[in-house]
Amino acid sequence: MPRESVVFAEIRDDVKDIVDKVVADKLEGRTYTASDAQSWTSIISKDIVTELQEFNSNFKYTVMCLIMKKSDAGLHISNSCYWNGTTDGNLPHKWENDSMHCIINIFGLAL
Repeated sequence: MPRESVVFAEIRDDVKDIVDKVVADKLEGRTYTASDAQSWTSIISKDIVTELQEFNSNFKYTVMCLIMKKSDAGLHISNSCYWNGTTDGNLPHKWENDSMHCIINIFGLAL
C-alpha cells in the first residue's frame, strides 16, 4: 500500500496528485503579481510538505517552488541530491496559466 511504502517510485503518482491539488487550489484563477508570488511559493511549499507527511511519513521531503511571470525570459534550474537510487526519488512538476509558470521539484528521501 502506498501509504506504507518505503520506495518513492511506488508513491510517485500519488505525490503528483497531491502536488496537482495543492497548486490548483492556490493558483487556479489567479494572475501573477510579484508581491503575491513570494507568499504563494512559501504557502505552496509548506502545504505540499504537510500533505506528503500526512500521506506517507516514511520519507523526508524537500520541496522547491518557483513562480515566474510569463515572459520571453529564459530560466535554467538545476537540483541535485545524494540519495539511495533504490528507495529515494524526485518529482519535477510544471503548472502554468496565462500569466505565470509554477515549477516544483520534490525530493523524497526514505528514512
